This record gives sequence, C-alpha cells and structure tokens, in this order.
Amino acid sequence: MKPKAYSYIRFSSPEQSRGDSQRRQREAAAKYAEEHDLDLVQDKDYQFFDAGISAYTGKNVNDEGKLRRFYEYVKSGKIESGSYLLVESLDRLSREDVLIALPRFIDLLNEGINVVTLADNFIYTKGADVPQLIMSIVHMARAHHESKLKGERVSKAWRKKQDYAREHLTPLGSVCPYWLDFKGGEYIVNEDKAEIVRQIFSMTIAGYGQIAIVKHLNKNNVPVFGSIKRNKSGLWGASSIAKILCNRSVLGEYQPMVYEQKRRRENGSVIEGYYPPVITPEIFYTASYVRTQRHVSKDTKQSKDFNVWSKLLVCSKCRSPMHLVNKGQPPKGFKYLRCYTAAKGKCTAKLIRLNVADIAFKEVLVMFNSMSLVQKSEKESRSRIAELKGRIDSLRLRLVQFEEMLMEAPSIALSKAASAKEEELMLCERELQIENAEMETTAIFNKADFFEKLDLKTYEGRSSANLYLRNLDVQVRAGFNGHEYFFVAITDPKKPKANFAIWLGEDLIPKITPLSKEMMVNVINQGDLPNARMVVPMARHLQELIDETEGNGRGEITVALDSIPALEWSPGAEVLKNKLLKSVGLDPD
Repeated sequence: MKPKAYSYIRFSSPEQSRGDSQRRQREAAAKYAEEHDLDLVQDKDYQFFDAGISAYTGKNVNDEGKLRRFYEYVKSGKIESGSYLLVESLDRLSREDVLIALPRFIDLLNEGINVVTLADNFIYTKGADVPQLIMSIVHMARAHHESKLKGERVSKAWRKKQDYAREHLTPLGSVCPYWLDFKGGEYIVNEDKAEIVRQIFSMTIAGYGQIAIVKHLNKNNVPVFGSIKRNKSGLWGASSIAKILCNRSVLGEYQPMVYEQKRRRENGSVIEGYYPPVITPEIFYTASYVRTQRHVSKDTKQSKDFNVWSKLLVCSKCRSPMHLVNKGQPPKGFKYLRCYTAAKGKCTAKLIRLNVADIAFKEVLVMFNSMSLVQKSEKESRSRIAELKGRIDSLRLRLVQFEEMLMEAPSIALSKAASAKEEELMLCERELQIENAEMETTAIFNKADFFEKLDLKTYEGRSSANLYLRNLDVQVRAGFNGHEYFFVAITDPKKPKANFAIWLGEDLIPKITPLSKEMMVNVINQGDLPNARMVVPMARHLQELIDETEGNGRGEITVALDSIPALEWSPGAEVLKNKLLKSVGLDPD
C-alpha cells in the first residue's frame, strides 16, 4: 500500500493569487508524489490551502488557517504516522521567530510525518540528525529575517507616504472609506452611500439601537458596504453599524496607522480635513452621546414602542430595575411594570399597572420642566447639550491617547496638539454649563398645552423623553402601599436628593408632594396646588414664596395669590414626610 501524501499550499498576497504561485505549488506536489510512488490525497476534506494568509504572524496555524487543521488531523490520528507533507519550502509552513516555529516543526516530525520541501527535494524525518536540524533552523531563520526586513521596508515607505499626506493632504490611493470614491486623483463623495451613513446617524440620534438599524436596513434591501468576498451574506450586521458610528472619517479626519510588534498603533496626530466630510460634528457627537447613554444603561432590547421608563424606574423596596411585562391577552390583559428581584421571589414589591405609570411619567416630565421636548428652539438646545457631552467624552479620550503617545515618544508637535485639545475641552465644558443653565430656566406654566404637544406615541418621541430625564440623572423609585401607587423622583442617585412624590389612587388623579422649594414653585406655577398633598416643611417654603412675591414682585409664581386655597396642615404631616422618604430609602431632612 502506497504511503499517503498531503499537499500544503500557501501564499500571502493578492498579487500571488493572480500569478502562478498556486499552480506551481500544486504541480510540484503532484510530480513529487508520482516520482516517489506516493498516494497524493485529493479528498476535499484533506485539501490544505491558505490563500492570503501570513505565516509571519502565524495566522496559518491559528483558527484562520488550514495548516492548523492538518496538525489537528495528525494529533487525532486521521493522518497516520509515516505520511508525507509536501510543501514548496519551509517558509510556507512558518515565517515566525525560530524559537516559535522550530518546536512545532519538531513535534510534527516526532508524530512520524515526513516533511518534504519541493524546492530542493529535501526530506525531514523523525529522528533527524544534527545537519538536518541545523538546515531547518537556517531556513526558518532566513525566512523570518526576510519577512521582518520586508515589513520594516514597507512600514518605512508607508510612513513616508503618510508624512507627505499630512503635509500636503495628498490622497494615499484607492483604499478609502466606503462612502468615498477615488477618481482623478482625489476623493469624491458617493452620495448614495453617504446618504446611508447619514440615515444610520439620524436613526441613532432618534433612539434606535444597532440591532433596530440593522433590521431596518436589511428589511428595506439597503445595499451593504464592501464586496461579496468580505460579506458573503450581503446583509448588514451590528458590527458594521458600530464601525460607521465610531469612524471619524465621516468628519473628514484621517488617522495614520502603522503596524509594529504585531499590533496597529497610531502614527502621529489626526489629519483633519483630509477626506470630504459627510456628517457634521454636531450630528457625530450627538449620536456618540446617545450611544454612550445606551451603553452605560445597557439598553439592548428593541420594541415597537420604546419603554419610556427604561433605566429610570426602580423598586422602592430593593432598588432593582422594573421591567415591562404582559399579564394575559388583550383586551382583558394588562401591561405591568415588575420589580426584577420580585420576579425571582426575593422581593415583595407589587406590580404597577402601566397605564398608571404612564400618567406618572407625564407628571415627572412636567415637574422637571421639559419644555424642550415640545419647543423647536429648546429641542435645538437639547441637541446641542447632547452634542457637547459627546464631544467632551471624545476629547477626554483623545487626551488620554495623547498622554500615552507622549510617554512612548515625546515630541513638540504632539504636545501642541494635546494643548489645543485641552483648550477645546475647556471651552466645551464651559458652553455645556451655560446651555444647562439656560435649559433649567425654562418653566412649564400650562400643563394642558404641554400635554397636547408632547409626543409619547412615536418611538422617537418616547426615546427623546426618556433620554431627557436620563440626561438630568433622574431616578424614580416606585411602589404600592396597599391603596395608592407612589413615585418618588430622585436626582443624582449616588448622592440622592428627593425632588417630589406623585400619588395615584383609584381615581387616577395625580397628587403631587413637593419635597423642595424649587418643586414647590413648579407646583404653584402649574396650578396644581389644589391637588397637592402637602407635608412639612412645605408650609414654610410656601410662606417664603408668598412673602417673596408680595415683597419684590418677582415673577416666579404666576398664579394669583388669592386663588391659593387656605391649607390646613395636619399635625401628622411631618410623620408622613419622614415615612415617605424612608419608604424609598432616603433619610429625612
């Protein structure tokens, strides 16, 4: 019975695939097998062919390469001892450092595999003598050295091209972002693809996650970027969306990169204005901030109707998040919000009817003066705040990168670039303070008008309302005391401050308990004092506000003072307040 022989063919560059490399290696293996009476295995499962795979980085022996499969077949016995492995030369097996490549090669020989190098018809066998081992070491060392020198030459030449591009903004060639074309020696915007990029950013800002965007694009047969070889399915994926949203090339920036010590690293600072931009900085940074909010809160699930309470509502008993659940089928079934820990049997919190929670949500928006959700000018201000926060996050990250680069290779140019980014960060932080201050001065006086204009029906509207409250660092602690639902609004959960409580009984008429002077102002401005459930020390705050209004004519309170009903303060009001705060985990004042 003839010994079996297996051919391993590898080339690493596209040029070799277009040339004669594959045919030459195949014919050499067939010729050797015929001349030495070997059975060259042709079964598909025993074809070991790595196209475009580097042996210098060892990719042909990791999960990407077919040579790994050959080694596994040898270890498992699928390929028997005494078989032959036919390769053009040892550098087809590996161009790694000798200390890495040699042990693997010797292991193969010890398994009884005869390795034949077709270029010189040399056979390496088990129990190889010293001259054989020396020859293999020489071949491996030469292959590694050649690849290393080639890599260094290519890297050096590439750096020179990048330096020239930095100085003159000269295009580097046809390799460019998918939404651009290289024509006539310059980069031109491909408007069809650029519009897809803009749509992805627009949907992100509207609150859609990557999975929702992927479904939308695939459902509408939007062509995916890249060739069929890179994306055999021809469908969009979440990773593709993420790469576009993170790619600063949409702003026209180009970050030169070099490959050193088996990793890519930045070569100098960003080149601005290198590509034609397809997205404005305002849109880019706003989308970046919205994505950050989704990531921090781990919003991943998509639904037809965005859950407005997502990452805002927690259980008053255990602080676990409350999730949307269905109980029964329509029309008799209802939707509820349920404590996550209660669902596991570790908390005694009751379910909260969604229709009740929706009423409370609107009241929370009113109390936090969210006029920006219904006024165009305020929407622009809110968008600017999101953009500034995204820009600030990006600048802080960039400064960390500058610090790391300066530690590795100090330079005056990098220091100047870092100083410029620090100044830009300071200006952005200052503008953000101004924008936030202006937003806080916007008050709601007419609740009915606000509710009429408020959009809580569309996905985008619900997402915007949710994001508005999350931007304010709001947390709402909810529960049921046996006869009423209550919702206590907290800001800055790390250092909790109670702002107000909302009570809802069977009549579903919300009753507000202001827990700060500022929230007392809102209750009065919105004409809700008759429905307020007052507790000490709100009596003192109310009197202070009346005195201020009568004394200096300040316009904080717009209702006529004589319309304020005479309030009777219960002796148990202080006890009620303390009990309320304790029920949601806060210490009384």
